[in-house]
Amino acid sequence: MRPKTQTRLSVLLLCLLLICLPAMGCGRKDSPAGESGSTPSPDGSATPLEQLPDKDMEGFEMTFLNYTDAAHGFSLKTIVPEESTTSLNKAIFTRNTYVETRYSAVILEEQTDTMLETLNKYTLAGTDEKYHVAMIFDQKVVSAIVAGSLRTWDGLSYCNLDSPWWNDSASGCFMLGEGQYGAVGDFSLSIYSKNYCYFFNKALFSTIPEQESPYDLVNSGEWTLDKMLEIAEAYTMDLDGDGLWYDGTDQYGLAGTTKVHYQMVLTGAGISFVERDASGNPYFAWKDNAYILERVTNIIGKFNDTVGYYNNNPSSPNGSIISTEFLDGHVLMLASTVWNMTDYQNYDVNIGVLPAPKYNSDQESYYSVSVGGVIGCIPRGIPEEDTENVGILLEAMSCYSRDRVIPEYREVLLKTRYASDPEDSEMLQLIFDTTVFDPGVVTWSLDIRTPIMADIFNDLNSGVASYINTIAPRVEEAINSSIYGGEN
Repeated sequence: MRPKTQTRLSVLLLCLLLICLPAMGCGRKDSPAGESGSTPSPDGSATPLEQLPDKDMEGFEMTFLNYTDAAHGFSLKTIVPEESTTSLNKAIFTRNTYVETRYSAVILEEQTDTMLETLNKYTLAGTDEKYHVAMIFDQKVVSAIVAGSLRTWDGLSYCNLDSPWWNDSASGCFMLGEGQYGAVGDFSLSIYSKNYCYFFNKALFSTIPEQESPYDLVNSGEWTLDKMLEIAEAYTMDLDGDGLWYDGTDQYGLAGTTKVHYQMVLTGAGISFVERDASGNPYFAWKDNAYILERVTNIIGKFNDTVGYYNNNPSSPNGSIISTEFLDGHVLMLASTVWNMTDYQNYDVNIGVLPAPKYNSDQESYYSVSVGGVIGCIPRGIPEEDTENVGILLEAMSCYSRDRVIPEYREVLLKTRYASDPEDSEMLQLIFDTTVFDPGVVTWSLDIRTPIMADIFNDLNSGVASYINTIAPRVEEAINSSIYGGEN
């Protein structure tokens, strides 16, 4: 375990920053500042951030347990930046400074290479450390619950998970057994960095001038699976004339690894692996569900009938996300993640950003899946007398971030070499705003998502119903064996 990384500001620096800091709120950025640093709403009332109690916490230290970059370097997990050299780190630093100063508190972070081991030692064996929030890899949260290392979020006063700066879909994903064991608030940008999205090559798209703008299709609600495949077909060409497809030398309309591309298609079509019954209990949604099975079978059929999709790593449903064919200008659209967007700064490719398509135009909303980030969890060993302070601080950090930190992150992403069109900012915001979590993708990924991607989508197996009947018993066993593993 690495030594503790702490960020403390001297009292003098805090005071100076507070004097210079504009009033912060979760309302409009251009709201006029009121007296005493409050930010009034149009009706004269305080914004949600200012409605939180002004409590003097007398130097209370809230400590996050987080991963080292070596242990989890594939999402944006920064809570306490060690340096404020980049504009995003400066925004996070300023947020922490504001919250620390307002509440006379200190926000600390300890990093570890062995999250579950460190957490279990703290909660089960007892150590001299004190952790208030553990930022756990989403697919490992259930392991911490089963180990008895987490408590529910009940009792965190003022921490309102129904607020817009908390992701209600994530709340549902981590509602297991007795209560809420994990939550995603805007205090962490991790889930935003792990949103799946499609990148498209603008220069390649312009080679067929009569094509309708994908931005216009999204905005009109007509960005559908059929439309995406239609465009993909139009740009798929046998460039070397050898009559062979998918040898890496031709031009493809659509590319991506199985687990990223098909997960986007499923989530975009409103299909979840796990849903909840009337009592709130999770269940395997594909079992005996004619609607889902028919829709999934139709999706398999659509991709069996097209040459527009190229799997750049067919030997594995996981594979590499970055496609050299896309960077070389041989792929129009690439299924990827927001995390990979900054990788394109070093390549001569003019990229745009698109969400997952709807299944059809009758579908009311777009849906964007996020998986692979870290989730805020409350260790079982947290002292009861600390819960109110932790709740206030997390709520304040999340509320502040909604209008101050997230927009900065979006702008950082768009400061790649070419992705600068206003439409790309709108697309990113749409992706962020429509993020959903599926327990079958996160909580029980190894039991559900992994085998389905390998056995159904990697091979485009049309025998969906019979396959689901085969795996359903072990999926249900996995859900039932872990759902009641935690204790309050």
